[in-house]
Amino acid sequence: MNRHQEKAALNIYQRRKTSTDCAYLLGFFYHYGIGFDGKCDYDQAYRLYKYAADDDNSFANIQIGELYQDARDHKAAVGSCRKAAILGHPQGAFKYSLFLSYPKSIYWVQKSAEGGFEAAQCDMVYRYCNGSGVLRDQHRALYWILKSVKNEKFGNIFIFIIHVALVKPDMLG
Repeated sequence: MNRHQEKAALNIYQRRKTSTDCAYLLGFFYHYGIGFDGKCDYDQAYRLYKYAADDDNSFANIQIGELYQDARDHKAAVGSCRKAAILGHPQGAFKYSLFLSYPKSIYWVQKSAEGGFEAAQCDMVYRYCNGSGVLRDQHRALYWILKSVKNEKFGNIFIFIIHVALVKPDMLG
């Protein structure tokens, strides 16, 4: 997006910020300095994300979690990511799983993977190849590889498979 497009989008979102979707997008612009010559305003981003999150916008909950994580407020980051996960957002479920211990995290990683989130699908392949938190199962690993490819979410999976084939070929059989 060029500077002119950034300013045009910013004007639209500012005029419609009572819409929770526009509030989320405007918060994103403030968070990352889009349309503001790279100058970020985290307080304004938080207020807009919060407005959208209060209306169960799962994307806004994830971004609030990012802001809290950047500010080193672990408890608030966990809570925000948990809310996004409960709302059914695959990326939120994966981010929430990162805060949990292995036995608890597998549930949320699997929910995320089932929702099509690429990093979670790659994580499931890794877990089943290594027996990390689950029983080692090459058939389940293959299932997640095929699911990822079927969903055209194969960037990380492809890199992972190449790594396994070159570095740890015993993991594939």
